[in-house]
Amino acid sequence: MRIPGRGGPSIRALLVVLVLVPLVGVCVAAGFQVHSSLASQDIVAQADQRIRAAVAVGLARSDLQQEVMPALMRYGVRHPEVLTEMPTSWQLQQVSSMAVVVDGLRSTTDTAVAALAQQLSVRALVPSLQRDLEAARADLDGEHGVPDTRAASALLVRLGQQESKELGGALAAGLTGPWVRAVQDTEMAARASQTAALELPGLAYMVAKVGLTSAESRSVWTQAWAAATDASSRVLDGASPELARAWQQAGASPEVAGYTYRLATLALADAAPSLTDFIGLLTPDQARNTAYQAVLKTALVRAEQAAATQGSIAQRAEYWTIGVLIGLVLLTVGAAVVIGRLIDRPLTDLAGAARRISAGELPTVAVRGPREVQTVAAALDDTVTGLRRVQEQAAQVAAGHLDSPVLASAVPGRLGEVMHTSARAMIEAIQDREKAQAQLAFHAAHDALTELPNRVQCMLLLDQALHRGTRAGTMTAVLFIDLDHFKAVNDTHGHAAGDVVLRTVSERMRDQMRASDTVFRLGGDEFVMLVEDVADEADTIAIGERLIAALEEDIAVDADHRVNVSASIGIAFCADSAVGADQLLSEADAAAYRSKTAGRGRVEVFDDLLRTELGRRFELEKAIRAGLAAGEFFLHYQPVIELSTGSPVGVEALIRWDRPGYGVLAPDTFIPLAERSTLVNEIGRWVLAEATAQLARWDAADTERSGLTMAVNVSGRHLATPGFVDDVVGALRREGIDPPRLVVEITETVLVDDPVCTTNMRTLRALGVQIAIDDFGTGYTSIGQLPHLPVDTLKIDRSFVASADPAHQSLVRLMAAAAHAFGLTVIAEGVELPGQENAIRSASVDAAQGFLYGRPVSAQEPLPAVAAAEVA
Repeated sequence: MRIPGRGGPSIRALLVVLVLVPLVGVCVAAGFQVHSSLASQDIVAQADQRIRAAVAVGLARSDLQQEVMPALMRYGVRHPEVLTEMPTSWQLQQVSSMAVVVDGLRSTTDTAVAALAQQLSVRALVPSLQRDLEAARADLDGEHGVPDTRAASALLVRLGQQESKELGGALAAGLTGPWVRAVQDTEMAARASQTAALELPGLAYMVAKVGLTSAESRSVWTQAWAAATDASSRVLDGASPELARAWQQAGASPEVAGYTYRLATLALADAAPSLTDFIGLLTPDQARNTAYQAVLKTALVRAEQAAATQGSIAQRAEYWTIGVLIGLVLLTVGAAVVIGRLIDRPLTDLAGAARRISAGELPTVAVRGPREVQTVAAALDDTVTGLRRVQEQAAQVAAGHLDSPVLASAVPGRLGEVMHTSARAMIEAIQDREKAQAQLAFHAAHDALTELPNRVQCMLLLDQALHRGTRAGTMTAVLFIDLDHFKAVNDTHGHAAGDVVLRTVSERMRDQMRASDTVFRLGGDEFVMLVEDVADEADTIAIGERLIAALEEDIAVDADHRVNVSASIGIAFCADSAVGADQLLSEADAAAYRSKTAGRGRVEVFDDLLRTELGRRFELEKAIRAGLAAGEFFLHYQPVIELSTGSPVGVEALIRWDRPGYGVLAPDTFIPLAERSTLVNEIGRWVLAEATAQLARWDAADTERSGLTMAVNVSGRHLATPGFVDDVVGALRREGIDPPRLVVEITETVLVDDPVCTTNMRTLRALGVQIAIDDFGTGYTSIGQLPHLPVDTLKIDRSFVASADPAHQSLVRLMAAAAHAFGLTVIAEGVELPGQENAIRSASVDAAQGFLYGRPVSAQEPLPAVAAAEVA
């Protein structure tokens, strides 16, 4: 660090500056404080002006509210033919008493509107307000036919919006604290008061013949009632406790509470109120408006008081700040004098020593002066001593003597220890970072369980291998290895056993591969082996056969159990630079699929036949996507019959495809292909959307199917996606369907395949969606697992229902009894004969579906089961 020489300021000059700086600061701060005080006063004045404008606008709005209903009554007196019923003499007398005050009320409103010209922020609005007021009165007086309150309502809304705008402008003035709460309270009270005043004019449309249909007049009334109810609820829920309590008290009087209850009753009733009922509402409406206006006025007064209070607080803060600043100046001056006497010469000596240190010397620093100065001098001297040691250590490091004894110990003192510890920490941190980076890179490219390269690494290395093979003119092979019977291990022995199998299998694959080969785990029970520089296809086939033989050996999953797995292997060869990694892997996958369908535990090579099949598969996938976009898919619905009543309680949605040139296709012709890719997810989303939409259409039509549940079959692949819950919830919300009316059917074979599946099922079940196990009895799920699964319904597979084997019938009774014990509903599938129905009845099955009750039908056809139930 470079220290100034003799040309720098002296300590005395610095002390003078030390005194002058706070003095100048005090003056500047005082100026800012005065400016701030004036600004605060201006803000208070602005806020007060906007509040006064809001009060004036609110008064005009209140006066306009008071004249609407008397004007309508006056029209009714003059033109009784517009009323839905002829008034009695008593009613005419009561109505006439309101009608005669119209001119006086209008005069009051005119005065209030004209008074707005005295408010700066709303002065420019007065001419347009007066024009709108005249137009609204013309509509109320029926000058254009029948009386119409919409112009008056629009003007009331406009005044209310201007009132809110003025209150918002007051908020924008910049005041804070309780004042903000007071203005917000005022704004909510103004909105609630405004909408409350529009209720009775809205109801008038249902009493008078004003050229609207009954539905239109009821819509006007219910909208006005809903808006007023919502605004009042906002005051009660969102305002300050004081305002909410005042608002509640205003509405709690017997007259106002009874009036509010009567309005709610009329809003929920189908018929229009009688003229007698309507006239009876006039007086309590005025009472409620008066009470609400009183609350609003109180809120406005509180806002003005809060603004004044805030201005007073700002002024007191100004005086306090100035006093504190003056005290600080005096204290600073006194402290400067004392410090000047104590540390002038010792600091001068220290400055000289510092200049020598800056010049590269390491002098001995004299320790003298006041205690604090001595402490500083001693510390500087210790620092010089430490610097001498650091200089020695730096020399050893520069010379490369990293094992020098000088480096073994820290420089004496805290600084030396920190420096020594920091250096060691830096070295360790660098080593840890390099290690962590290596671990992150490894985990990003490898499977955590088997430590084999993962799918991402597979595609990268496969692409590189293909390029190497192209340059060298050699052939590359990919072995796609799909484990057989692995799911049975997971289902029977648990996922921990499955992990043991995967690790053992990966080790055996490593043992069988050549030094130049690479084994990858794509995920689940799928592996890939990359073989480069293939001289003979037969050698690669032999590798696959050795792999199968090695994998078929027993695997000990724990001390008491051993399991057997095998593998279906597909091989694809490539010597063409035009073939990419994705295509080669797809070809090997297709060959593995053929191996699995041909009996498992064998090797298949991708050939021209498979290439043709793969092309057809791609074409079919393309056709499915195009069909989804073109609306070629549709649903049929098969009823689910409650055995105790013979009535349908739900339907199962079954997808069909009207493929151009092929006719209507059953799902088994295209779903298996779709399940091999994410295409099945698109189909699943379409089925969810269409099924819930059909429920909504049935409910809207109020047909025999209203209220039925809808069962939808879900693929295991779709269920295992993180977005599956959003797909289901989105479909329900779009159509407004209650979650319990949707039944998600999942086959037993995919029930415990993936922890994401279980998580999604539990989430849906918590939302109310029902979960059903389809085809129960055909997989590996035991009855003892039922209480641990998030399901509501067990559907017994048709193979057990159709069987006449006594053992199968006993098993049906056992499954039904166990399911009932665990609180599950039991449904039998594939019931086609009366004898089968008798058997499941005896087994206490709850419901059934099958051809006995009706084949699947379109959404427009009647349910056969309903007709059958009626005949029975």
